[in-house]
Amino acid sequence: MATTLKSSVLILAMSFFNIVRAQMQQMPTDQEKQNRMSVAHGILMGITFAVLFPLGAIVMRVFSFRGLVWFHAGWQAVAYAIALAGLGLGVWVAVNTQQVSDLSHEYISETNHFTQLVTSNGHAIIGIIVVGALIFQPVGGLVAHRMFKHDGRQNAAGMSHKWLGRILLILGAINGGLGLQLAANTVSGEIAYGVIAGFFFLLWFVVIAWTEFRGKQKSKDLEIEETK
Repeated sequence: MATTLKSSVLILAMSFFNIVRAQMQQMPTDQEKQNRMSVAHGILMGITFAVLFPLGAIVMRVFSFRGLVWFHAGWQAVAYAIALAGLGLGVWVAVNTQQVSDLSHEYISETNHFTQLVTSNGHAIIGIIVVGALIFQPVGGLVAHRMFKHDGRQNAAGMSHKWLGRILLILGAINGGLGLQLAANTVSGEIAYGVIAGFFFLLWFVVIAWTEFRGKQKSKDLEIEETK
């Protein structure tokens, strides 16, 4: 099963980078290039924060097999690499459409929605903070894993890793909606993103609630057994 999941990660990674390559082909004008880059940025970041990161968290809680921790780490690392690629595209779009050239104005041009300053709804700032903060997750996860192997109990590093990840994923998903708003996306595009993100986040929340309840129930059962 672990081999199958690893193969799935590689297939997903190749698919996402093929999407980026396809979006970068055949760009006869600067405006079309900007549009394609913006679309590629939205696709990569949307899939990463609405699907891949939540799935990586779900797998860690639902499955149990040898090497699960390292599979989780590898899955999230691939997702993070895709997020970095998406961030790079977003920065390119912002710089090349002068979105960050003058923070004293709300708009640079009223005729091109891509020139709306990033500070108008905070999309770019939130994105940079979220993707930047995610770099601490592998370190926290590794420290938590080593501490857990040593004493077999929950530890501060593990709790920090868990809650920082949850906060950043939620912020990332919300920021996707802000990005759609900034890019003046179609209503159908916004609905599609909302449905997909809503489904995977609802599934993630249900899994969290179920595993937390199951863990507390096991602790209670253990206490009852010890008092007999």
